[in-house]
Amino acid sequence: MVDKSFHREIWGVNVDIFPIDGAPSEGLDTHYASLDTLREKAFRICPYYKSVHKGRASLYIKYVLKRVRHPYLHSFKFLKKKLADGQKAIPYDSSNTVGIYFAAEKTRTFMSKSVFDNIGNIYFEGKQYLAILEYDKYLTQLYGNYMQLPPVEKRVSHHYYDSFVEQ
Repeated sequence: MVDKSFHREIWGVNVDIFPIDGAPSEGLDTHYASLDTLREKAFRICPYYKSVHKGRASLYIKYVLKRVRHPYLHSFKFLKKKLADGQKAIPYDSSNTVGIYFAAEKTRTFMSKSVFDNIGNIYFEGKQYLAILEYDKYLTQLYGNYMQLPPVEKRVSHHYYDSFVEQ
């Protein structure tokens, strides 16, 4: 992969893992917005963000410079813990609404827990996979008519890197 924002090569495989957390059935937008504010603050001062293959000294210097630029009263560790506590504030088991905090689709990932509870085998391109059986409901809420390709000019990646496979 080539990181477009830093013009450097990063080798490896990205795997996204999104935990499904409990959420309030009412007041989701307010709850989400408060956690999103914490997340933004944490990213602004995160010493590791965009720091692949750097030594401890450069991470420490970067963190100090970020703290000078963004003088929050709290540390990165504090913000990270507060964020995790906010995500776990509403237990999954006692929630009717669940979803993925901080996905690109924001609050569209939140829906009835029954969508995620119904799991089974599905076939996709000749292979069998374990998946949510209400995938149509899930994908429709996230993307609208997901079976219709967007216009050619809108078929672009939203990532900051180009990925490729050598053959």
